[in-house]
Amino acid sequence: MKSHIALIAGALASVCAASPALAAQPTERVPYHDLNLATPDGQAELQKRLDKATYRVCRFDEDGNLKTAQQEHACYREARQEAALRMAKAVSENRLGG
Repeated sequence: MKSHIALIAGALASVCAASPALAAQPTERVPYHDLNLATPDGQAELQKRLDKATYRVCRFDEDGNLKTAQQEHACYREARQEAALRMAKAVSENRLGG
């Protein structure tokens, strides 16, 4: 069973793999092996971790410079959408025992 979510800023994983320019986007793995995703508390904690990781990933560009507010908000929206999909998959796999 996978016990982390790789949060990719600015693009979906499949897009990153297809484009060298996007492959440099910062990523952060979010562990959840210690959480019970079958409970609301476990899901809420994972959501908190994803929110924090999204903030860290979207705050700076690949060179370590602060992004503009517009870039940061766009990154945050995309990363949150990606994180929501990955979290739903993790919760579903947990329910199925996977």
